[in-house]
Amino acid sequence: MLRAILISVVASTCALANQESAPQTQPAAAQEQQQPAWIAKFNKLPEETRRTYIAKFTEAEKLFAQKDAVSALFELTEIEKTFPDNPGLYNLMGACYIEMRDVPKAIVNFDKAYQMDPRNPTVEFNLAEAHFVHHDYKEALKRFDALLKKSDQQKTSPTYQIIQFKRLICAYKLNDKKLIKELSDIYGAMDDTPYYYYSEALKCFTAKDKKEAEENIKSALNIYAQTNVIQIFQDSLIESGYLPSVLGQTFSSELKADEGQ
Repeated sequence: MLRAILISVVASTCALANQESAPQTQPAAAQEQQQPAWIAKFNKLPEETRRTYIAKFTEAEKLFAQKDAVSALFELTEIEKTFPDNPGLYNLMGACYIEMRDVPKAIVNFDKAYQMDPRNPTVEFNLAEAHFVHHDYKEALKRFDALLKKSDQQKTSPTYQIIQFKRLICAYKLNDKKLIKELSDIYGAMDDTPYYYYSEALKCFTAKDKKEAEENIKSALNIYAQTNVIQIFQDSLIESGYLPSVLGQTFSSELKADEGQ
């Protein structure tokens, strides 16, 4: 699975179950103004239909978490017939297709979700990431640029660092030297992020210095091995072809962190 793909938009759907039983503390008109239009439309369905829909959606989410993307997709296809206006439905469908390595279909579904919910950063990130995985670096860069402009993430935020690193990979792939220079200088070796080492690795790979590139990656793995973000940096290099993908292995056997450090 691509670890950068997120599916948190499904919480909007699952929250509907709590909404039905929660006490009404605001006038109905005020509640409707706060809700996305699709939720208001969903709430007009018969109660039993809503409950069945939410139960099946929740089951699909569980199946996806259990790595059973095919069964999850089957459940989602069934409930799509009942109510196709939920952006979370297509976001999760896109994640299923990513898991199945059918990236073109993932892009179609993420784009559907984005068209329905363009202000959702999770959906927008997933769409950008799918284009990145599909090696459409021009479109991926455009999407990551747009996401960054809308984001209020700080420089110390892992999400900000990941987006910037993916932009850097796109810049290398597109030979955008100005952007490469700009993004390569964001962080230094003393900053608390693996970004510096991976940006140096990219520079070395481009210069055909594989040995030095691997040394930078090993440094990052040794320093940041216990962090959650390190795998996303590693996966980004794998997905963009700088590192080989080894089936059944998290890291390339040549690029594991040194034991005992």
